[in-house]
Amino acid sequence: MAFGRIINMFYQLKDMGYGTYNTLYHANVMSIANYASGIWGYLDYNNSRMLQNKCNKFYLGTHIFTPTAAVNIEMDEPDIRSLRWVEMVRLKNRFAKMDEYRWPRIVLDWDVETGTNAWAREVKLILTQANCLEDPTLESVSDLDILSRNLLRMSRTSWKMDAHVKTKLELMLEIHDFSQEKVLLKANLPRLQRSLVLMFKAGVFPIRKETGRYKNIKRELRFCEVCEKKVIEDEKHFIFVCKKLKKVRKTYIPAFLKEHKLKWKREWEKCLRVMVQPENIKGFAKWLEQMYLARREIVYR
Repeated sequence: MAFGRIINMFYQLKDMGYGTYNTLYHANVMSIANYASGIWGYLDYNNSRMLQNKCNKFYLGTHIFTPTAAVNIEMDEPDIRSLRWVEMVRLKNRFAKMDEYRWPRIVLDWDVETGTNAWAREVKLILTQANCLEDPTLESVSDLDILSRNLLRMSRTSWKMDAHVKTKLELMLEIHDFSQEKVLLKANLPRLQRSLVLMFKAGVFPIRKETGRYKNIKRELRFCEVCEKKVIEDEKHFIFVCKKLKKVRKTYIPAFLKEHKLKWKREWEKCLRVMVQPENIKGFAKWLEQMYLARREIVYR
């Protein structure tokens, strides 16, 4: 229901910037999904992760086959469990600020002393994992900003490890700049363009290398449908080689290579890495859309 409201607003506006979407997402979706999570939020719930993944994929405009690790890397937002952990520590801070004779504080102190499978133990585990446990008695106030940053850093490490076990994400690991944050989102691209850039980086761009999988065609037989030569249509062929797309390619590639003093035959992955940098991504996204439309016109005419 809450997410449906965002979808309706999205289609009414035709698109929306990331700042607007993020505000609506946290106000309408997370406020309900994480309601009272300061009490129950320690465990991981698969349905909650599925909800977050669905919301992220919708905004990025990509389909269900896009690896979740790629979506998380581009969104660069704390996972839903981390948000609940922050709420648990926030609640602990409220208790810690109370006078010792207040019942919530008395219960917290008792919970800490018993040390059994209880709420205080879960808070300790959260602070320990995030390297933020300064006081085992939980009497001091924890810095939520440091906690959030440490949890996000842990999430980034986990996403990168997930990406390494996905063969589709080999290109993303080569060209994505992990030192930059939210490059795709900060570029404020139209939905189709940010969808195409993400799918290209995530190895699910609609070229034969990916679409051949839907028809159970062997990887070594997924030949280009555009130039109709017996060459596998992968990202390199699509961007730099296919002769039927030469006219569109000329509008961008020669000038780009000359400006950055690159030669694609020897370092094509480096070329792509430079293309998706913050200062170049808007031009690349616009040109990638033209290439996509030109390819579609040839294949489906």
